[in-house]
Amino acid sequence: MKEGVVMIITADPKENDMSMQKLKVITKCKRWVSEIKFSPDGTKLLVGAHDQRIYMYETAGPKAYRNVYRPMLKHSSAITHIDWSADS
Repeated sequence: MKEGVVMIITADPKENDMSMQKLKVITKCKRWVSEIKFSPDGTKLLVGAHDQRIYMYETAGPKAYRNVYRPMLKHSSAITHIDWSADS
């Protein structure tokens, strides 16, 4: 079985070398990750995985990139596509 890992990185486009900095590593997924989407307003992140779950994270504040919501369960197959509505 493969574990799903999401690495959150940041890069400063003002820097000439585009050096990247690791912010957080998320390892909640039991199987590999197949879809990652930020909400239109940038405040949340959805991660879809082959463990048939969708994980939602806050992207700012004291709970940034912690699994602040329970995983969305009861899907009958791997999560391969996720999308947000325009109003998140």
